[in-house]
Amino acid sequence: MTNKRKNGGSIFPWAALIFLLLLAAGCAPVSRVVPADYVDPITMMEFVFVKGGKFEMGDRTQQTQRELPIHTVGVPDMAVSLYEVTFSQYDSFCEETGREKPSDEGWGRGNRPVMNVSWHDANAFAQWLRRELKLNFNLPTEAQWEYFARAGTTTRFWTGNTLPINNANCSECGSEFDNRMTAPVGSFKPNPWGLYDTAGNLAEWTLDDWQPGYKDVPDDGSAWLNGSTGEKVYRGGAWDYPLKGLQSATRDWAKSSDAYSTIGFRLVINGFTTPQTK
Repeated sequence: MTNKRKNGGSIFPWAALIFLLLLAAGCAPVSRVVPADYVDPITMMEFVFVKGGKFEMGDRTQQTQRELPIHTVGVPDMAVSLYEVTFSQYDSFCEETGREKPSDEGWGRGNRPVMNVSWHDANAFAQWLRRELKLNFNLPTEAQWEYFARAGTTTRFWTGNTLPINNANCSECGSEFDNRMTAPVGSFKPNPWGLYDTAGNLAEWTLDDWQPGYKDVPDDGSAWLNGSTGEKVYRGGAWDYPLKGLQSATRDWAKSSDAYSTIGFRLVINGFTTPQTK
């Protein structure tokens, strides 16, 4: 039976109009294939539990020295945000703390991933939630990031050694957003563990200081720190990156004080426990 408004008209044209307006504003509803194990009550950010384990970190194609040598890393259990942190979530942080809101480049706020944030901005957001909710929110370490981005795969991308058309947002991914702007979070298929945009859309800050290779890095999933926060690692590639920049092993760096329209972030909750496993 068709639902009717009180005046007898169908509600569906209005629903369609609202959806189109939300889409135009960058606030289209996100898709989700796994249930959230935790929703933070302040920003409504959704997290899923990821069971820890060992994996081989690095570039199996042996092409880039900065992703070598391949080494075994053990990663503890954690919860990972399903999506990159959005403008809506970050804007609430700015309003609560009196920080200046970052530019959206005219692309829209809402459910688009927040960008133009420095490593210090991203870390401050994590610390704010940690203080407010008494949970160990943090930027992921490089090892954590690659572990959940791979989602049990050993190939160049979580989809295999190729990335099918319209499975991500980059300069040559075949999406409507390619090389133009970010896409609202949840616009593409998630990886096997239900996490979105671990390849493309925005690159993501990690905790680690930059070093040009994996010599002497920790094997327990912790951050590699050299005593300076001047240069920080980001992972995952962005809307204007070539396909190669989206590979699970690919890594790069920027100054921790810099902010770009190609870098955002997501959070993990360390020490998070739940019966559900991945």
